Amino acid sequence: MPKPLPKLAADSGRPEARLLLRSGQVREDSDGAEAIATALAGDLDWDYLLPAASRHGMTPLLYQYLKTARAGIVPETVLDQLRDSFHTITRHNLFLAGQLFDLLELFEANAIPAIPFKGPVLAVFAYGDLSLRQFVDLDIIVRRKDVLRSKELLVSRGYRPALQLSRVEEKVFVLSDFENYPLKDTTGSFEVELHWGVTRRLSIALDADRLHDCLIPVSVSGREIRTLRTEDLLLTLCVHGAVHFWERLAWVCDVAKLVAAHRSLEWERVLKQAAALGCRRMLFLGLLLAGELLRAPVPKEILLRAHGDTEAESLAEQVCREMFRDSRDPPSALERFRLEVRMRERLRDRVRHCLAIALTPRVQDAEFLPLPGPLSPLYYLVRPVRLLLQYGLGAARRERVRARQREIERKESEIQNPKSEIQNPESEVGNPESEIGK
Repeated sequence: MPKPLPKLAADSGRPEARLLLRSGQVREDSDGAEAIATALAGDLDWDYLLPAASRHGMTPLLYQYLKTARAGIVPETVLDQLRDSFHTITRHNLFLAGQLFDLLELFEANAIPAIPFKGPVLAVFAYGDLSLRQFVDLDIIVRRKDVLRSKELLVSRGYRPALQLSRVEEKVFVLSDFENYPLKDTTGSFEVELHWGVTRRLSIALDADRLHDCLIPVSVSGREIRTLRTEDLLLTLCVHGAVHFWERLAWVCDVAKLVAAHRSLEWERVLKQAAALGCRRMLFLGLLLAGELLRAPVPKEILLRAHGDTEAESLAEQVCREMFRDSRDPPSALERFRLEVRMRERLRDRVRHCLAIALTPRVQDAEFLPLPGPLSPLYYLVRPVRLLLQYGLGAARRERVRARQREIERKESEIQNPKSEIQNPESEVGNPESEIGK
Protein backbone atom coordinates (compact mmCIF):
# COMPACT_ATOMS: atom_id res chain seq x y z
CA MET A 1 0.00 0.00 0.00
CA PRO A 2 1.24 3.55 -0.62
CA LYS A 3 2.83 5.14 2.42
CA PRO A 4 1.75 8.55 3.75
CA LEU A 5 4.10 11.49 3.57
CA PRO A 6 6.54 11.65 6.47
CA LYS A 7 5.84 13.71 9.55
CA LEU A 8 7.06 17.26 9.14
CA ALA A 9 10.49 17.21 10.72
CA ALA A 10 13.12 19.53 12.18
CA ASP A 11 11.92 23.15 12.45
CA SER A 12 8.54 22.24 10.93
CA GLY A 13 7.90 20.18 14.06
CA ARG A 14 7.09 23.36 15.94
CA PRO A 15 3.54 23.68 17.29
CA GLU A 16 3.29 27.00 15.45
CA ALA A 17 3.77 25.16 12.16
CA ARG A 18 1.02 22.71 13.10
CA LEU A 19 -1.28 25.65 13.79
CA LEU A 20 -0.54 27.23 10.42
CA LEU A 21 -1.30 23.92 8.74
CA ARG A 22 -4.53 23.63 10.69
CA SER A 23 -5.63 27.12 9.70
CA GLY A 24 -5.21 26.25 6.02
CA GLN A 25 -6.83 22.83 6.05
CA VAL A 26 -9.97 22.14 4.08
CA ARG A 27 -12.80 21.21 6.46
CA GLU A 28 -16.42 20.40 5.77
CA ASP A 29 -17.45 22.28 8.91
CA SER A 30 -15.70 24.96 10.90
CA ASP A 31 -13.81 23.82 13.96
CA GLY A 32 -15.66 24.31 17.23
CA ALA A 33 -14.20 26.02 20.29
CA GLU A 34 -12.97 22.73 21.76
CA ALA A 35 -11.10 21.73 18.60
CA ILE A 36 -9.46 25.15 18.40
CA ALA A 37 -8.52 24.98 22.07
CA THR A 38 -6.89 21.60 21.47
CA ALA A 39 -4.99 22.99 18.49
CA LEU A 40 -3.73 25.82 20.70
CA ALA A 41 -2.69 23.55 23.55
CA GLY A 42 0.93 23.88 24.65
CA ASP A 43 3.34 26.75 24.63
CA LEU A 44 3.08 28.77 21.44
CA ASP A 45 5.72 31.28 20.44
CA TRP A 46 3.51 34.06 19.12
CA ASP A 47 6.56 36.14 18.19
CA TYR A 48 7.54 33.31 15.86
CA LEU A 49 4.03 32.51 14.62
CA LEU A 50 2.96 35.92 13.32
CA PRO A 51 6.04 36.57 11.12
CA ALA A 52 5.88 32.95 9.90
CA ALA A 53 2.22 33.42 8.94
CA SER A 54 3.11 36.56 7.01
CA ARG A 55 6.09 34.90 5.31
CA HIS A 56 3.93 31.97 4.20
CA GLY A 57 1.02 34.17 3.10
CA MET A 58 -1.29 32.71 5.73
CA THR A 59 -2.20 35.75 7.86
CA PRO A 60 -5.85 36.05 6.69
CA LEU A 61 -6.56 32.34 7.18
CA LEU A 62 -4.82 32.29 10.58
CA TYR A 63 -6.93 35.23 11.73
CA GLN A 64 -10.14 33.62 10.50
CA TYR A 65 -9.24 30.46 12.40
CA LEU A 66 -8.24 32.09 15.69
CA LYS A 67 -10.90 34.76 15.97
CA THR A 68 -13.53 32.19 17.02
CA ALA A 69 -11.39 30.78 19.85
CA ARG A 70 -12.66 31.03 23.42
CA ALA A 71 -11.79 34.23 25.22
CA GLY A 72 -8.42 34.10 26.92
CA ILE A 73 -6.89 31.33 24.78
CA VAL A 74 -5.32 33.73 22.29
CA PRO A 75 -3.67 36.82 23.81
CA GLU A 76 -5.63 39.97 23.04
CA THR A 77 -2.52 41.69 21.72
CA VAL A 78 -2.04 38.85 19.22
CA LEU A 79 -5.67 39.00 18.06
CA ASP A 80 -5.44 42.78 17.73
CA GLN A 81 -2.30 42.49 15.64
CA LEU A 82 -3.84 39.81 13.42
CA ARG A 83 -7.04 41.83 13.05
CA ASP A 84 -5.10 44.93 12.02
CA SER A 85 -3.07 42.90 9.50
CA PHE A 86 -6.23 41.28 8.14
CA HIS A 87 -7.92 44.65 7.59
CA THR A 88 -4.78 46.05 5.97
CA ILE A 89 -4.62 43.08 3.60
CA THR A 90 -8.33 43.42 2.80
CA ARG A 91 -7.94 47.09 1.92
CA HIS A 92 -4.88 46.34 -0.21
CA ASN A 93 -6.71 43.51 -2.01
CA LEU A 94 -9.64 45.79 -2.80
CA PHE A 95 -7.24 48.44 -4.06
CA LEU A 96 -5.47 45.92 -6.32
CA ALA A 97 -8.81 44.66 -7.65
CA GLY A 98 -9.62 48.24 -8.69
CA GLN A 99 -6.22 48.59 -10.34
CA LEU A 100 -6.80 45.33 -12.20
CA PHE A 101 -10.10 46.61 -13.60
CA ASP A 102 -8.33 49.75 -14.88
CA LEU A 103 -5.55 47.75 -16.51
CA LEU A 104 -7.94 45.38 -18.25
CA GLU A 105 -9.85 48.34 -19.64
CA LEU A 106 -6.54 49.83 -20.85
CA PHE A 107 -5.55 46.62 -22.62
CA GLU A 108 -8.99 46.20 -24.16
CA ALA A 109 -8.96 49.78 -25.47
CA ASN A 110 -5.64 49.01 -27.19
CA ALA A 111 -6.76 45.64 -28.63
CA ILE A 112 -4.40 43.60 -26.44
CA PRO A 113 -5.97 40.35 -25.20
CA ALA A 114 -5.16 39.97 -21.49
CA ILE A 115 -5.85 37.20 -18.96
CA PRO A 116 -5.64 37.96 -15.23
CA PHE A 117 -4.79 35.02 -12.98
CA LYS A 118 -3.76 34.59 -9.35
CA GLY A 119 -4.23 37.78 -7.31
CA PRO A 120 -7.85 38.94 -6.91
CA VAL A 121 -9.18 36.40 -9.41
CA LEU A 122 -7.76 33.39 -7.57
CA ALA A 123 -8.91 34.81 -4.21
CA VAL A 124 -12.51 34.81 -5.40
CA PHE A 125 -12.37 31.70 -7.59
CA ALA A 126 -10.70 29.39 -5.04
CA TYR A 127 -11.24 30.98 -1.62
CA GLY A 128 -14.63 32.53 -2.30
CA ASP A 129 -13.58 35.77 -0.61
CA LEU A 130 -11.30 38.54 -1.83
CA SER A 131 -9.96 39.10 1.69
CA LEU A 132 -8.83 35.54 2.43
CA ARG A 133 -5.86 35.32 0.07
CA GLN A 134 -2.71 37.35 0.73
CA PHE A 135 -1.20 38.75 -2.46
CA VAL A 136 0.97 41.75 -3.28
CA ASP A 137 0.97 42.07 -7.07
CA LEU A 138 -1.09 41.56 -10.21
CA ASP A 139 -0.36 38.84 -12.76
CA ILE A 140 -1.61 39.29 -16.31
CA ILE A 141 -0.98 37.00 -19.29
CA VAL A 142 -0.51 38.60 -22.71
CA ARG A 143 0.73 37.17 -25.97
CA ARG A 144 4.49 37.19 -26.43
CA LYS A 145 4.19 39.53 -29.41
CA ASP A 146 2.29 42.02 -27.20
CA VAL A 147 4.70 42.07 -24.24
CA LEU A 148 6.76 45.12 -25.16
CA ARG A 149 3.72 47.07 -26.39
CA SER A 150 1.94 46.25 -23.12
CA LYS A 151 4.99 47.41 -21.19
CA GLU A 152 5.01 50.73 -23.09
CA LEU A 153 1.32 51.20 -22.29
CA LEU A 154 1.98 50.74 -18.59
CA VAL A 155 4.95 53.10 -18.72
CA SER A 156 2.66 55.72 -20.28
CA ARG A 157 0.45 55.36 -17.18
CA GLY A 158 3.34 55.97 -14.79
CA TYR A 159 4.50 52.39 -14.16
CA ARG A 160 8.27 51.85 -14.00
CA PRO A 161 10.05 48.70 -15.21
CA ALA A 162 11.57 46.83 -12.27
CA LEU A 163 14.41 45.83 -14.60
CA GLN A 164 16.60 48.42 -16.29
CA LEU A 165 17.11 46.89 -19.72
CA SER A 166 18.31 48.22 -23.03
CA ARG A 167 16.26 47.57 -26.18
CA VAL A 168 18.46 44.62 -27.09
CA GLU A 169 18.29 43.24 -23.55
CA GLU A 170 14.48 43.55 -23.62
CA LYS A 171 14.31 41.49 -26.79
CA VAL A 172 16.58 38.85 -25.27
CA PHE A 173 14.48 38.90 -22.10
CA VAL A 174 11.25 38.19 -24.00
CA LEU A 175 12.96 35.26 -25.72
CA SER A 176 14.12 33.85 -22.38
CA ASP A 177 12.34 31.42 -20.08
CA PHE A 178 11.72 34.00 -17.35
CA GLU A 179 8.24 34.54 -18.83
CA ASN A 180 7.29 37.69 -16.91
CA TYR A 181 8.16 41.36 -17.12
CA PRO A 182 7.63 43.17 -13.77
CA LEU A 183 6.68 46.84 -13.53
CA LYS A 184 6.18 48.89 -10.37
CA ASP A 185 3.32 51.32 -9.89
CA THR A 186 3.98 55.02 -9.32
CA THR A 187 4.11 54.62 -5.51
CA GLY A 188 6.14 51.39 -5.55
CA SER A 189 3.48 49.67 -3.42
CA PHE A 190 2.81 46.83 -5.88
CA GLU A 191 4.00 45.28 -9.12
CA VAL A 192 2.27 44.26 -12.31
CA GLU A 193 3.83 41.18 -13.88
CA LEU A 194 3.26 40.74 -17.60
CA HIS A 195 3.41 37.03 -18.42
CA TRP A 196 3.70 35.53 -21.89
CA GLY A 197 3.65 31.99 -20.53
CA VAL A 198 3.14 30.47 -17.13
CA THR A 199 5.34 27.38 -17.17
CA ARG A 200 8.16 28.09 -19.59
CA ARG A 201 10.80 28.15 -16.83
CA LEU A 202 10.58 24.36 -16.82
CA SER A 203 10.37 24.10 -20.62
CA ILE A 204 6.63 23.41 -20.64
CA ALA A 205 4.72 24.83 -23.59
CA LEU A 206 1.57 25.98 -21.79
CA ASP A 207 1.70 29.41 -23.38
CA ALA A 208 -0.57 32.43 -23.75
CA ASP A 209 -1.76 31.65 -27.26
CA ARG A 210 -3.38 28.37 -26.18
CA LEU A 211 -4.72 29.74 -22.91
CA HIS A 212 -6.60 32.56 -24.65
CA ASP A 213 -8.82 29.98 -26.33
CA CYS A 214 -10.07 28.39 -23.07
CA LEU A 215 -11.34 31.10 -20.71
CA ILE A 216 -14.24 31.18 -18.26
CA PRO A 217 -16.02 34.12 -16.56
CA VAL A 218 -15.46 34.97 -12.87
CA SER A 219 -17.22 37.73 -10.93
CA VAL A 220 -14.82 39.89 -8.90
CA SER A 221 -16.45 42.66 -6.85
CA GLY A 222 -19.41 42.64 -9.24
CA ARG A 223 -17.26 42.82 -12.38
CA GLU A 224 -17.09 39.88 -14.78
CA ILE A 225 -13.53 38.90 -15.68
CA ARG A 226 -12.46 36.12 -17.99
CA THR A 227 -9.70 33.91 -16.63
CA LEU A 228 -8.18 30.44 -16.93
CA ARG A 229 -10.54 27.49 -16.74
CA THR A 230 -10.25 25.41 -13.57
CA GLU A 231 -8.23 22.58 -15.08
CA ASP A 232 -5.66 24.96 -16.61
CA LEU A 233 -5.46 26.94 -13.38
CA LEU A 234 -4.83 23.82 -11.29
CA LEU A 235 -2.01 22.74 -13.56
CA THR A 236 -0.58 26.26 -13.58
CA LEU A 237 -0.60 26.46 -9.78
CA CYS A 238 1.13 23.09 -9.43
CA VAL A 239 3.85 24.03 -11.91
CA HIS A 240 4.24 27.47 -10.31
CA GLY A 241 4.74 25.82 -6.93
CA ALA A 242 7.28 23.43 -8.43
CA VAL A 243 9.22 26.31 -10.00
CA HIS A 244 9.57 27.86 -6.54
CA PHE A 245 9.97 24.50 -4.75
CA TRP A 246 6.83 25.15 -2.67
CA GLU A 247 8.62 27.59 -0.36
CA ARG A 248 5.34 29.10 0.88
CA LEU A 249 2.46 27.22 2.48
CA ALA A 250 0.02 29.61 0.74
CA TRP A 251 0.88 28.04 -2.62
CA VAL A 252 -0.16 24.63 -1.29
CA CYS A 253 -3.28 26.28 0.11
CA ASP A 254 -4.13 27.71 -3.33
CA VAL A 255 -4.24 24.18 -4.74
CA ALA A 256 -6.23 22.81 -1.78
CA LYS A 257 -8.81 25.60 -1.88
CA LEU A 258 -9.21 25.37 -5.66
CA VAL A 259 -9.82 21.61 -5.53
CA ALA A 260 -12.29 22.05 -2.65
CA ALA A 261 -14.19 24.85 -4.37
CA HIS A 262 -14.58 23.01 -7.68
CA ARG A 263 -15.54 19.41 -6.95
CA SER A 264 -16.70 18.89 -10.55
CA LEU A 265 -13.17 19.39 -11.86
CA GLU A 266 -12.45 17.19 -14.90
CA TRP A 267 -9.57 15.15 -13.52
CA GLU A 268 -8.98 13.06 -16.61
CA ARG A 269 -8.57 16.22 -18.67
CA VAL A 270 -6.00 17.50 -16.16
CA LEU A 271 -4.08 14.22 -16.20
CA LYS A 272 -4.18 14.01 -19.98
CA GLN A 273 -2.93 17.57 -20.37
CA ALA A 274 -0.21 17.09 -17.75
CA ALA A 275 0.96 13.93 -19.51
CA ALA A 276 1.02 15.68 -22.89
CA LEU A 277 3.07 18.57 -21.46
CA GLY A 278 5.37 16.30 -19.48
CA CYS A 279 4.52 17.84 -16.11
CA ARG A 280 2.50 15.05 -14.50
CA ARG A 281 5.07 14.68 -11.70
CA MET A 282 4.69 18.38 -10.84
CA LEU A 283 0.92 17.92 -10.75
CA PHE A 284 1.28 14.86 -8.50
CA LEU A 285 3.66 16.75 -6.20
CA GLY A 286 1.19 19.60 -5.73
CA LEU A 287 -1.72 17.21 -5.14
CA LEU A 288 0.25 15.14 -2.62
CA LEU A 289 1.09 18.26 -0.61
CA ALA A 290 -2.46 19.63 -0.78
CA GLY A 291 -4.02 16.29 0.10
CA GLU A 292 -1.61 15.28 2.87
CA LEU A 293 -0.95 18.61 4.55
CA LEU A 294 -4.26 20.43 4.04
CA ARG A 295 -6.79 17.61 3.50
CA ALA A 296 -7.77 18.74 0.02
CA PRO A 297 -10.55 16.50 -1.36
CA VAL A 298 -8.42 15.02 -4.13
CA PRO A 299 -10.11 11.83 -5.44
CA LYS A 300 -8.57 8.71 -3.92
CA GLU A 301 -7.75 7.17 -7.29
CA ILE A 302 -5.81 10.32 -8.27
CA LEU A 303 -3.84 10.19 -5.03
CA LEU A 304 -3.07 6.52 -5.60
CA ARG A 305 -1.55 7.43 -8.95
CA ALA A 306 0.44 10.22 -7.31
CA HIS A 307 1.74 7.85 -4.63
CA GLY A 308 2.77 5.50 -7.41
CA ASP A 309 5.35 8.05 -8.57
CA THR A 310 8.15 7.42 -6.05
CA GLU A 311 10.10 10.46 -7.24
CA ALA A 312 7.07 12.70 -6.59
CA GLU A 313 6.86 11.23 -3.08
CA SER A 314 10.55 11.88 -2.53
CA LEU A 315 10.19 15.48 -3.64
CA ALA A 316 7.17 15.92 -1.37
CA GLU A 317 9.18 14.60 1.56
CA GLN A 318 11.89 17.14 0.81
CA VAL A 319 9.35 19.98 0.71
CA CYS A 320 7.92 18.84 4.04
CA ARG A 321 11.37 18.78 5.63
CA GLU A 322 12.31 22.25 4.45
CA MET A 323 9.12 24.31 4.35
CA PHE A 324 9.33 25.70 7.90
CA ARG A 325 13.07 25.48 8.41
CA ASP A 326 14.25 28.81 9.84
CA SER A 327 17.71 28.61 8.30
CA ARG A 328 16.53 27.62 4.86
CA ASP A 329 18.85 29.00 2.20
CA PRO A 330 17.71 29.52 -1.39
CA PRO A 331 18.95 26.72 -3.64
CA SER A 332 22.04 27.41 -5.69
CA ALA A 333 21.86 27.40 -9.49
CA LEU A 334 23.12 23.81 -9.62
CA GLU A 335 20.69 22.67 -6.92
CA ARG A 336 17.82 24.31 -8.81
CA PHE A 337 18.90 22.54 -11.98
CA ARG A 338 19.00 19.12 -10.27
CA LEU A 339 15.57 19.63 -8.73
CA GLU A 340 14.11 20.77 -12.03
CA VAL A 341 15.44 17.66 -13.75
CA ARG A 342 14.00 15.44 -11.00
CA MET A 343 10.59 17.01 -11.56
CA ARG A 344 10.43 15.78 -15.15
CA GLU A 345 9.17 12.21 -15.58
CA ARG A 346 10.18 11.76 -19.23
CA LEU A 347 13.74 11.51 -20.51
CA ARG A 348 13.00 13.65 -23.55
CA ASP A 349 11.67 16.45 -21.32
CA ARG A 350 14.81 16.31 -19.22
CA VAL A 351 16.95 16.55 -22.34
CA ARG A 352 14.84 19.40 -23.73
CA HIS A 353 15.07 21.24 -20.41
CA CYS A 354 18.86 20.86 -20.34
CA LEU A 355 19.09 22.19 -23.89
CA ALA A 356 16.80 25.12 -23.04
CA ILE A 357 18.95 26.00 -20.03
CA ALA A 358 22.10 25.75 -22.13
CA LEU A 359 20.93 27.61 -25.23
CA THR A 360 18.07 30.01 -24.45
CA PRO A 361 19.52 33.55 -24.15
CA ARG A 362 19.00 35.58 -21.00
CA VAL A 363 19.69 39.13 -19.90
CA GLN A 364 22.94 38.04 -18.23
CA ASP A 365 24.23 36.99 -21.65
CA ALA A 366 23.58 40.47 -23.04
CA GLU A 367 25.36 41.95 -20.04
CA PHE A 368 28.28 39.55 -20.54
CA LEU A 369 28.72 40.54 -24.20
CA PRO A 370 26.71 43.55 -25.44
CA LEU A 371 25.85 43.15 -29.10
CA PRO A 372 24.03 45.49 -31.51
CA GLY A 373 20.44 44.60 -32.32
CA PRO A 374 21.06 42.98 -35.72
CA LEU A 375 23.52 40.56 -34.09
CA SER A 376 21.21 39.52 -31.21
CA PRO A 377 20.69 35.98 -32.69
CA LEU A 378 24.34 35.35 -31.80
CA TYR A 379 23.31 35.19 -28.14
CA TYR A 380 22.32 31.58 -28.77
CA LEU A 381 26.06 30.96 -29.19
CA VAL A 382 27.16 33.35 -26.44
CA ARG A 383 25.08 31.65 -23.76
CA PRO A 384 26.78 28.21 -23.70
CA VAL A 385 30.19 29.91 -23.65
CA ARG A 386 29.19 32.07 -20.68
CA LEU A 387 27.75 29.09 -18.80
CA LEU A 388 30.92 27.09 -19.37
CA LEU A 389 33.02 29.90 -17.95
CA GLN A 390 30.70 30.44 -14.97
CA TYR A 391 29.78 26.83 -14.13
CA GLY A 392 32.82 24.88 -15.24
CA LEU A 393 34.36 21.89 -13.54
CA GLY A 394 35.76 24.01 -10.72
CA ALA A 395 32.30 25.38 -9.87
CA ALA A 396 30.82 21.88 -9.94
CA ARG A 397 33.45 20.59 -7.53
CA ARG A 398 32.84 23.50 -5.15
CA GLU A 399 29.11 22.81 -5.27
CA ARG A 400 29.64 19.14 -4.37
CA VAL A 401 31.76 20.15 -1.37
CA ARG A 402 29.04 22.57 -0.17
CA ALA A 403 26.36 19.90 -0.63
CA ARG A 404 28.35 17.38 1.44
CA GLN A 405 28.86 19.97 4.18
CA ARG A 406 25.12 20.73 4.30
CA GLU A 407 24.34 17.02 4.55
CA ILE A 408 26.79 16.62 7.44
CA GLU A 409 25.21 19.59 9.26
CA ARG A 410 21.72 18.14 8.71
CA LYS A 411 22.70 14.76 10.16
CA GLU A 412 24.37 16.41 13.15
CA SER A 413 21.19 18.40 13.77
CA GLU A 414 19.08 15.21 13.67
CA ILE A 415 21.41 13.52 16.18
CA GLN A 416 21.18 16.49 18.54
CA ASN A 417 17.37 16.67 18.20
CA PRO A 418 16.15 13.06 18.13
CA LYS A 419 12.56 14.07 19.01
CA SER A 420 12.14 16.61 16.26
CA GLU A 421 9.45 14.68 14.38
CA ILE A 422 5.84 15.50 15.15
CA GLN A 423 2.51 13.84 14.81
CA ASN A 424 0.30 14.52 11.85
CA PRO A 425 -1.52 17.83 12.58
CA GLU A 426 -4.89 16.11 12.26
CA SER A 427 -4.11 13.65 15.06
CA GLU A 428 -3.27 16.58 17.36
CA VAL A 429 -6.87 17.77 17.26
CA GLY A 430 -8.56 14.42 17.37
CA ASN A 431 -9.55 14.13 13.73
CA PRO A 432 -10.04 10.70 12.17
CA GLU A 433 -7.04 9.32 10.34
CA SER A 434 -6.80 10.37 6.72
CA GLU A 435 -7.53 7.72 4.14
CA ILE A 436 -4.49 8.81 2.16
CA GLY A 437 -1.72 6.27 2.38
CA LYS A 438 -3.71 3.50 4.10
